[in-house]
Amino acid sequence: MTFTLLRGLTWSAERAVGAELVVRLLDDPCRAPATPAERRAVALLAREEAVPLRRLVELVARDLYRHELRHGGSTAEIGFAGSALFRADAERVIADAAGSLWMIDRHHN
Repeated sequence: MTFTLLRGLTWSAERAVGAELVVRLLDDPCRAPATPAERRAVALLAREEAVPLRRLVELVARDLYRHELRHGGSTAEIGFAGSALFRADAERVIADAAGSLWMIDRHHN
């Protein structure tokens, strides 16, 4: 996973040695969540202080998958791949809102 954050910095989860990337809500967000995926991520982050990036990607991908099933996607078309089909979309949602709704940073173990 690679995410572009503020000021063009690129973080790669695979290269984060000794650190895990986590997502935290901003104290003063620049905007309100604009999509169901953003609203779900904000709700999750509001309940938990910090969420590992990989976990947030999986949860958002699962929500996008369920949304697609409820709104016309057939199980025959997308059921085999499941939420993995939406992982790239989830990564994009999370990366696009970094700096405006939440921040992605390293949590050292």
